[in-house]
Amino acid sequence: MIIMRDTILFKIGGSVLENKNLLKSTISQITPLHEESAVKRIVIIPGGGSYANLIREIYKIADIGDELAHWMAIYTLNFNGKRLSRLYPNFKLIEEINDILHSSRIICIFLPFRYLEKTDELPHNWNVTSDSIALFIAYKLGLKEVFLVKDIDGIMDSDNNLIKHASTKKLRELKIRKIPGIIDDNFSELKEQTKPLDPYSLELIDRYQISCTILNGEEKKLRISNYFQNVSVKDKIFTRITHG
Repeated sequence: MIIMRDTILFKIGGSVLENKNLLKSTISQITPLHEESAVKRIVIIPGGGSYANLIREIYKIADIGDELAHWMAIYTLNFNGKRLSRLYPNFKLIEEINDILHSSRIICIFLPFRYLEKTDELPHNWNVTSDSIALFIAYKLGLKEVFLVKDIDGIMDSDNNLIKHASTKKLRELKIRKIPGIIDDNFSELKEQTKPLDPYSLELIDRYQISCTILNGEEKKLRISNYFQNVSVKDKIFTRITHG
């Protein structure tokens, strides 16, 4: 039995969007939540993926500055959202928070550029990526949790064991001890862009008191489907990050 919820926000990472099998698996696990009437509204925020990485490279070599790079990178989310819409035309493209709140039942792709430009509350630097944007939009929707769909099971400790529950304080301590797979402020290399969370996310989790759960969209593992089933937590694979 699927757990009942009113609205769920999924951020689908670029590594998932750009992998045909991963994306198909992710969407096939998300849509039944709505079709079986367990969830009234599903909001999808796309990551920037390779297009955002390209902006990072341009930023490094062309000296375009933080301001322009910030908005160029955010627009890659819109671009990927429109590409996703072509694959799934039944998903409605939305650019305003109120259009989501006023919908009784919907699966939508939120294009954040216009709304973020209008509100302009996030820092204009590379510490803010689609992870932080998803948390920000969730807060504006009145949600208390965000789900980040990635190509990893979650955050692992130094013994390669999955950390299922962690506070922001614990993650900051793990980062200091340089546990593999924890967020990193150094974006000088592209490999650093695949960390589980961007650096600003922890601040937003604390500020908004929102939980953030990492789920693997990989095909055949059904991590997303299993998470929303009313079964024991020990049978679910995820990392949840909470404030405190």
